Amino acid sequence: MTKVESQSDTPPPKRGRPRKYATAAERQAAYRERLRERGVREVRRLVPTHPEPLLRSAVIDLSALPPWKRG
Repeated sequence: MTKVESQSDTPPPKRGRPRKYATAAERQAAYRERLRERGVREVRRLVPTHPEPLLRSAVIDLSALPPWKRG
């Protein structure tokens, strides 16, 4: 008896949803393009976390407060 060959020599298709993007770089580029279309600006500079000076008081001693509660 001879061995019965399958319909094709290719492996069966993968299960699940097919990929939209081949690489992560393509996916990120498409995401940035969608943001630009919506009008969102890309910010690439450092900004201070506390733009205003820290809270100070001449009447109340704030040294007992932790720094994150001072302002």
